[in-house]
Amino acid sequence: MREYENSLTEEQKQLWEQKKKEYTQVNNKKKYEVLGKPKKPSNAYLSYLSSKRKDKNPDMHVKDWVRSMTVNWNTLSDEEKEPYLTEAMQLNAQYQKDLEKWEMQMIRSGNSDLVRSKTLLKYKDANREEQQ
Repeated sequence: MREYENSLTEEQKQLWEQKKKEYTQVNNKKKYEVLGKPKKPSNAYLSYLSSKRKDKNPDMHVKDWVRSMTVNWNTLSDEEKEPYLTEAMQLNAQYQKDLEKWEMQMIRSGNSDLVRSKTLLKYKDANREEQQ
């Protein structure tokens, strides 16, 4: 195997690494789904779009509708955007709590390769403090 790897050109090695990275990302995505990783919530703009979806003209193409909704969103005042922004902030706060809880479960179950490095560092620091 080493001989084969050594015989590859730099371009082939880069392509190999890229394919390997893509394969790992696909496998991790499947693991996330199976292990119940929380999904990111929608932002304020997407909440606005979903609330206006029922008012959509059925004859209008989606692309044109989204374009018109974008113009509408940009013309809204801060006060009119406030409910959507508040909802998005609340959903994001809940997501962060759920994600941290999920990551701790993954660390305890031995799936630390699926956890963000930031959380791993925090977990290791907490363990050091407990041991002292």
